[in-house]
Amino acid sequence: SYPVTRKKKEDSDVFPTSRSDWERIRNPDLSTPPSPSKGPSYREEKAKARFAKQIRKLQKRRLVLILRTVVLGIQEESLKSEEGLSTLNLATLQVVVNNNHSQIQAFNEELVQTLVGKGRTFYRTGGTAFRY
Repeated sequence: SYPVTRKKKEDSDVFPTSRSDWERIRNPDLSTPPSPSKGPSYREEKAKARFAKQIRKLQKRRLVLILRTVVLGIQEESLKSEEGLSTLNLATLQVVVNNNHSQIQAFNEELVQTLVGKGRTFYRTGGTAFRY
């Protein structure tokens, strides 16, 4: 059997010799240009999925609030008539007014938060909104 001799690697095989070799080691992503045929990256897919989840969550919350408002509307139907209001005392009327005021304030705050969130998403995506 022949003795196995290993070829000793020269320094030029192990260490980069040119500036472009050093740059390729420091930034491996820059050494090969991105392929245009590739789809969206994992990070983009994750951002889109997170955005879609937020939209579903907001739509669900909005649906719950609409259903709650409809139920309150049915219960408070008697409060819309003059006869129903005339039977209530001043303290009860004040409670109804305060309840309506707090609901309006909560809806306004939710609207502001939704619009601020959409603005952040709009600027985070470079001015283009995702379409689903």
